[in-house]
Amino acid sequence: MSIPRLQDQIAHQEWRGERKPVYRLGRVSFTVDSADAAFELELTRLLPRCRVGAEMIHDLAADDLRGLLAKVLELHPGYLWISAACLLSPQGHKVLISGQSSAGKSTTALALALRYGWKALSEDLTCIDVRRNKIIAFATPFSLKSGTLELLEDSIAMVPETLVFGEWVPISDMHAEGEYDADLDLILYFDTAREGEPIQQFACSPGEYVRLLLPCSNLVHDERGPDKLAEYVSSGACYRVLGGSLSERISLIRNLTTGKVPL
Repeated sequence: MSIPRLQDQIAHQEWRGERKPVYRLGRVSFTVDSADAAFELELTRLLPRCRVGAEMIHDLAADDLRGLLAKVLELHPGYLWISAACLLSPQGHKVLISGQSSAGKSTTALALALRYGWKALSEDLTCIDVRRNKIIAFATPFSLKSGTLELLEDSIAMVPETLVFGEWVPISDMHAEGEYDADLDLILYFDTAREGEPIQQFACSPGEYVRLLLPCSNLVHDERGPDKLAEYVSSGACYRVLGGSLSERISLIRNLTTGKVPL
């Protein structure tokens, strides 16, 4: 008689309602208690599971995904947060794409992951442990804004197979796990693209890049933060990107990481 695998036993227990799924975002493992059974069920499609035993499992109450993510963020005090997507290229480059809301960073990250096999460490918020100089994988699902599906179809001829709650793309095998040294290879700041505006990229110094990030990070709340971020981005090439379509931005990033344009 064969012995069921541990993962099969866990899945069976979850199906019977004997235990709740344990999720992992950043360095926090948690279960979710919700009054909405449909919401709890859909979370199993959206969030990465905890793959190893956790010393502490938080029980979080939430009825919507954004509220749940905010609670998980609160459990990461003392970390540097940047409004940015962070990805691993097939060549192993660590690429940070930052910018204000609606600058296109998440859409670009999704296109690179969906079509070209890049892995996402983070989709919208990048978490860095400045004490250990590590980027922490924070694999939230991709959130699609209005018009994103059309942009993806036009640019990469692909769209996600599944949307949850009408806007969330399960990150599934598109995310990277674990922790990575914070020395970045390619660091981009996206200004909001305007239709018909030609793409331009301007090299910037680590100090200039840090100043760009002040409004879209928690840098001002940590006196070590600006110096630490300048250290992380000084290991790579920093660019400010203006204009350009999604296709042009994807081509620029791929060319920079494959050597067609020198870093």
